[in-house]
Amino acid sequence: MGFAPLVALAVLIIGVFVGARMLLSRDTPNNNEKESDDIQTLESLLKNVNVPLETNSATSETSSSNRTACDRSFSTLPTTEQVIALTFDNSNIVDKIDSILQTLKNRNVPAFFFVTGDFARDHADVVKKIADAGFELGNHSDTHPRDFSSLSAVQIGKQISDASGAITQASGKADAKFFRPPYGSQSEESTAAVTASGYCSILWTTDGEDWKQDSTPDTVVTKVKDSLKPGSIIMLQFGYDTVDEALPRIITAAGEAGYRFVKLSDYFTLPSTTSTTDNSNTNT
Repeated sequence: MGFAPLVALAVLIIGVFVGARMLLSRDTPNNNEKESDDIQTLESLLKNVNVPLETNSATSETSSSNRTACDRSFSTLPTTEQVIALTFDNSNIVDKIDSILQTLKNRNVPAFFFVTGDFARDHADVVKKIADAGFELGNHSDTHPRDFSSLSAVQIGKQISDASGAITQASGKADAKFFRPPYGSQSEESTAAVTASGYCSILWTTDGEDWKQDSTPDTVVTKVKDSLKPGSIIMLQFGYDTVDEALPRIITAAGEAGYRFVKLSDYFTLPSTTSTTDNSNTNT
């Protein structure tokens, strides 16, 4: 039921109730006591009427009419607002996934998780845990080929569809139709094939480089903090100790710099499965 009908229903209940009590009160003593009872009864009635609050336009999600058509690959969000998107790619380490998910939930930060088909098959419990925690899952190819851009359109389509099937099987939900090419490897032809499959190709603005052997929580936080700009897409790997320790500090630093975290899906309109629009150059 929409907002207006609910308001009308609430007004009707109040009107009928008050009118009835006014008629009865003419012949009833102890009006003060009755008025108190009336208020309590009215409150109990209204508890069952779900009247939503008006949405604050400053914090509401981007409307579909303001989303950008995903007809190429993107390394930043199409906005000048002080917003950033936090994304994770899977690694072979899953030790800290529980702690990472808990940090995101506690801080009310949306995040997007790109996983491969191989990872979904090997770690179905982790993929389901991410989905059950309310986070969206993206497609990172099936087998993570090193030179994704050299694959044919048919091979790319199979990589995407096989991964999608594995993600759905593991999580119980379909992937969110966002695709991250392995190693950021892309060409106009490969991105066109991704788009033709109905997926939005997402790269990144900032690589936290947590995957490097010499990375530390300090280096990851500094890397992300120093590169913040409106529309940044941050890429981290989930599972590492380094990321687990750096994440709360990244969230705090972004907030102190005036940024808020948003969902990828609030900023893009997904392509149809027949689109073959060319890709434009992006930062990787």
